[in-house]
Amino acid sequence: MERGQDIFSRIEAFVLAYPKQVAMIVGGILVIIIGFLAYKNFYVKPMNEHAQKQVWRAIQYFQMDSFNLALNGDGLYPGFLQIIDRYGGTSTANTASYYAGISYLNLGMHDQAIKHLKDCDFDDPFFETIRLKAMGDAYAEKGNYKKALKWYAKAVNKNRNDLTTPELYRLAGLMNERLGNLEDALIFYTKLREEYGNTVEGLYAEKYIGRVKAALKREKI
Repeated sequence: MERGQDIFSRIEAFVLAYPKQVAMIVGGILVIIIGFLAYKNFYVKPMNEHAQKQVWRAIQYFQMDSFNLALNGDGLYPGFLQIIDRYGGTSTANTASYYAGISYLNLGMHDQAIKHLKDCDFDDPFFETIRLKAMGDAYAEKGNYKKALKWYAKAVNKNRNDLTTPELYRLAGLMNERLGNLEDALIFYTKLREEYGNTVEGLYAEKYIGRVKAALKREKI
């Protein structure tokens, strides 16, 4: 208690000794806060609303698997790349970056996919898990199983659920197999069987476990 009073007394003494400096500091902080709020409400918010009105067609093309049109637009409506360029800093541009990454992934353009997937993130743990998994998918397609495993592990730790976790366990096990980490692969496949045995992925866990155990036996011969 005495220590707290001592700190308060020192602050009070500083304020009394340097009133102008304190006023300048407080004023500067207020200017920053007001500027930020003005930027968010009078610049970013209207931009985001306009971006939302523009992006719908690109999403339609994405849903139709017309990924080139989704990325580049059709001449009347912008694609995801134009949305990112014109409305950077908005939540719509953030989402467009994700869509662009998945579009490039489907087109087999893995480096571009990674770039755009790295440029976005989501506060919602489920959607962020999907983004992290997509990063793993891109690296796996490139044949970089070590990095793919890293991103799949991040996705598993971000949010565990019945929809994404079983597949992530399978993919992490598969990456470990390809890297020759058979014991680690066995751990992931066993978790898949024990924790998500009733899911579609879990139904095949026993087969994966048998495959790894057979490989481990061959190593010992």
